[in-house]
Amino acid sequence: MKKWVVVLWIVLFFVAAQDSGAAKPIKFATLAPEGSVWMKTLRKGARTLRKRSKGAIRLRYYPGGVAGDEAEVVRKMRLGQFQAAGMTGVGLAEILPDIQVLELPLLFRNGEEVDAVLEKTFDLFSRKFAEKGFRLLGLTETGFVHFYGRVPLNNLGDFKDPAVNSWLWDIDQLHRFFFEKLGMHGIPLGVPEVLTGLQTGMLNVVNGPPAAAVALQWHTKIDGMTPEAYWWTPGGVVLSEKAWKLLSAEEKDVLSRVAMEMSIELRRLARRDNKSAFLALKQRGIKVFTPFSAGDRARLEKIAADVKQEMVGKLFSRDLLESVEAALAEVRSQGAAH
Repeated sequence: MKKWVVVLWIVLFFVAAQDSGAAKPIKFATLAPEGSVWMKTLRKGARTLRKRSKGAIRLRYYPGGVAGDEAEVVRKMRLGQFQAAGMTGVGLAEILPDIQVLELPLLFRNGEEVDAVLEKTFDLFSRKFAEKGFRLLGLTETGFVHFYGRVPLNNLGDFKDPAVNSWLWDIDQLHRFFFEKLGMHGIPLGVPEVLTGLQTGMLNVVNGPPAAAVALQWHTKIDGMTPEAYWWTPGGVVLSEKAWKLLSAEEKDVLSRVAMEMSIELRRLARRDNKSAFLALKQRGIKVFTPFSAGDRARLEKIAADVKQEMVGKLFSRDLLESVEAALAEVRSQGAAH
C-alpha cells in the first residue's frame, strides 16, 4: 500500500510540475494609469494572448508607475525582476538611445508619416534592441507634443523670456539640447513631480501631447497652449531577451502578433484621444497661442536642423538618421504624386 502511495505522489508531483511550467507569467510594468485607454487595450491584449497561446502566456500588469519610473523599470528588467514593459520614448531611450532619432524636433508632419516610417524601419530598430538584450514587440505613441503655459508663448522670443520656467523630463537628453537651442530655461523633473511644480509655481510651462496634459491634470494649472506641435514622441512594448528565450517558437509568434496588434491599436487610440483632448482644452477656456510668423517658423526650422546635425554620433548614428530620412522622403514623394 505504501508503495502505491509513493508512486501516486510521484505522479502528482510531475503533473503539477508540468502544469505550473505550462503557463509563463510575464510581469509587465507601465506608467499608464489603471482605467486609461492604454491599460484597457493592454488588458484586452492579455486576454487575446492567453486565448491564442492556450493559456501558455499570461501577462501580469503593474500599472501607474508602481514598479518605479522608466529608468528603474529598465534596471529591474535587466535583473530579471520584470520581463516586459510598455514605455514612452524616454524609457525606450534608456535601452537604445538611437530611438531618439524619431523624436527630433519637426521631424514628422502627421500620423500618416509616422505610420509609414515605422513600418519601413521597425525591423532595423528591432535588431538594435536585440543587440541591447531586449525584444521590441511593437512601437506605439504618446503623440505630438505641444507646449502649455501660464505665460504667453506667441513667438520664438517668448521661449527665451527669463520668466519662463519650463519642465524638462529629467532623463530626456535630446530635448534638453533643444531647450538650450531655443534659449528656454528647463527645469529637470520626473513626471510625477510636474503637477506639484505647477501648483507651487516652480513651473509655468510644460510640454506633452494633449491627452497627457489632461490625464495628468496639468491642464488645471495652465492658461494657454501652442497651436503647433514641436515633436512626435513614441512609445513601445519591450520584452527582455531572457524572457524571450524561454518561449517556444509558436509562443514567440503568438506574442509577436498580439503585441503588434496592440501597438497599432494604441497608436490609433492615442491619436483619437489627443485630438479630442485638444478640442476639450479649448472648450474649457484654454486659449490657443498665436501661430508663429513665417520668420519665426523659419528660425525654428533652422534650430531643429541644428539639433539634428549636432546629435548625430552622440544620440544616434548617421546611418540610422539616413534610414529614417530616406523612408520619410519616400512617403512624402508618394504623397506628392497623389
